[in-house]
Amino acid sequence: MKPQVCIISIGLTSKSIARELRELELPAEFVFRELLLHSDSMLPDDLNSYDVLLSSGNNAEVLKKKTTKPIITIEPSLYDILSACNKAMEFTSTPTIIIHKYAFSEKDIRQLSNILSVKIKMEFYEETDEQVEQLVLRCKEGGCRCIIGSGLVCHYAEKHGLKNIFLFPKESIHHSLETAAAMAVTISQQNFWNLQLSTIINNSNQGILFMDQYGTVSLCNPIALKYLNTTVEEVVGKKLDSFFNKADVHKMYASGNTSRIFCNIKGRALVVTSIPIVSRQEIAHLLLYIDDVGELQKTERAIRRETWTQKGFIAKYTFEKYHSANRGFQNTISLAKSFAKTEEPIVILGETGSGKEVMAQSIHNYSSRSGKAFVAVNCAAISESLLESELFGYNEGAFTGALKGGKEGYFEMAHQGTIFLDEIGEMSFALQSKLLRLIQEKQIMRVGGNKLIPFDARIIVATNQNLWDLVQNNSFRMDLYYRLNVLELEIPPLRNRKDDIILLFHKFLKDLSPEAWNIVSLISGELEKHLWEYSWPGNIRELENFTRTLVASIRPDDPPLQLIMSIADSLKRKHLRFKPKAQFQDSRPKTLAADEGIIPVETYSNGTTLTKDDDISVSFIDIKSLTDKQVQETLNACNGNIPQAAYILGIHRTTLWRKMRKKMPK
Repeated sequence: MKPQVCIISIGLTSKSIARELRELELPAEFVFRELLLHSDSMLPDDLNSYDVLLSSGNNAEVLKKKTTKPIITIEPSLYDILSACNKAMEFTSTPTIIIHKYAFSEKDIRQLSNILSVKIKMEFYEETDEQVEQLVLRCKEGGCRCIIGSGLVCHYAEKHGLKNIFLFPKESIHHSLETAAAMAVTISQQNFWNLQLSTIINNSNQGILFMDQYGTVSLCNPIALKYLNTTVEEVVGKKLDSFFNKADVHKMYASGNTSRIFCNIKGRALVVTSIPIVSRQEIAHLLLYIDDVGELQKTERAIRRETWTQKGFIAKYTFEKYHSANRGFQNTISLAKSFAKTEEPIVILGETGSGKEVMAQSIHNYSSRSGKAFVAVNCAAISESLLESELFGYNEGAFTGALKGGKEGYFEMAHQGTIFLDEIGEMSFALQSKLLRLIQEKQIMRVGGNKLIPFDARIIVATNQNLWDLVQNNSFRMDLYYRLNVLELEIPPLRNRKDDIILLFHKFLKDLSPEAWNIVSLISGELEKHLWEYSWPGNIRELENFTRTLVASIRPDDPPLQLIMSIADSLKRKHLRFKPKAQFQDSRPKTLAADEGIIPVETYSNGTTLTKDDDISVSFIDIKSLTDKQVQETLNACNGNIPQAAYILGIHRTTLWRKMRKKMPK
């Protein structure tokens, strides 16, 4: 947008200026306003929107009194008057000049008269056009034949039949227009920079104070007033130590360098950064940036949330997503909800595909950390050489190939949220030591770093191995085991949740393809027997994948019997490839006693006889309903292996010992 100049004039002056503008190319836009101003006139509001005002005579004098805008006045020079008098001598021997009282002094005109050896008559007016017309009439009555003056004077002279000479020649107008354009450009640029600076200061998220060398505040922005809980009148012109501790103010000025202090003003915690402005080796001014600690924390949380979203560190699953008709698993979910309300580490045990991460995400979303980062790390999927730097982060130059500026580790990314370490049993002994220290100290040190970073996140770990066996085999640190194993959840395999197999199968099928679900539902009775008898070693993940395969292979025109046979054959082939293996069969310490409530107990597919080759199917019953016959048959099937029998029965081995002792002859 071009700089703008407003021309306030009338009559011949306006025409002369317009004629001159057509011959010039100036870097400004000129706008005409035909106005004759008086001392009691109200200026139009829009005059404040222009960079420079251009006028002459009385109009210029009124503008000077009523606005602070820059005003360029078109004024005749002595040369202009001399030229005009020379022209007037063609019509009269006594030229008459009617001019505004502030344009020239009578002394100047007298000197000019002496130079020309010509008597020059001079009349002055102040402001009104009526006064100008009266002067013209008086001069006419006095025998004047030619009048020299402004556009207004020439207008009335012509009106009353007198010769007139315009006092403002081309050169004077030309010079005034160039001066006005140059000033408008300069002012426009300055206004632009001032506007930018004002916008930055007034819209800054930080409070800003500007002081002189004596500590007197000369500038403050709205945020500073908010943080100091005060007004402009109470800040500007006041000493800095009116708001801050004198010792802190002394520190700001004495250091000579950028410094930072923490203070509390009217109950608000603030961080104040002072920047000295040095001139001639002395502090000439001081700039303060003020931040509210609470606002900084909100900003940090917002940045972290954006980072979590971009990197996918969001927990998608909740307990509401679970579909289970199994009472035992429902109890597990209830226990998990109780654990979620604590801050203690949780160990989740379960076979591959049983849904350990889904459980971890659900716990996170049910906890007070819901909405914060959920960072899942598979310790077995990252090479040993990279795992440490991925978990703890690294500083620039920590190793060959390290990113410039370093990198945050997963633990830093999980700050205030939850970190889920899957396959924790695969972590090396050296990393286990670092993890133990992190849990104990709540601090992280990056690879190649030399400072500790505070860390606050819930830790959930998962494994499909028996951690206690790893401890016994010196593959897992015992101190870390007890540090992590504060709360323990064991997710039962799908074969131990027979009543959930059909429920989940129908859910997956309906979600994947309602059309396929309509077809399969017609033969669901015959199909359920085959699904029930299969052991599902891959657990829920295998069931979902099987359902996807089924949806892809179903053809609407297949006879129901053929469809059943195809599914049964597929399950039979899978069963021959995968024999169910009991997990967590060795003894391990239990966090919670398994002697109360609903627990898993083994029954067998034929319902009567136990053999080593029988497929195990598990239902949940009350421990009190365990019969001596069930206990004895299980021991026989396990060849007397008490830990294995205890696991199959779903009770602790000490409980099994107590039941056995009760039956021993005394």
